[in-house]
Amino acid sequence: MNEPLLTLTEVSKALALSKTFVRRRIVTGEWPSFRFGRSRRMARADVEAILAASRQAGTLGQTEPAGAGE
Repeated sequence: MNEPLLTLTEVSKALALSKTFVRRRIVTGEWPSFRFGRSRRMARADVEAILAASRQAGTLGQTEPAGAGE
């Protein structure tokens, strides 16, 4: 896996959302993440999928990454 992993801070800045909102989505399993000890990371591709889905749905709060429902 050579894909860049983003911190919660980087994800929140990229999506213009609070860290609390991003953390909540990750902890509840709505958004995929990797856990390294106590820290979490998200793949850039997953963040881009969330952003693309939000463009279609019109909101970031009700999106799933591509393939999440399969």
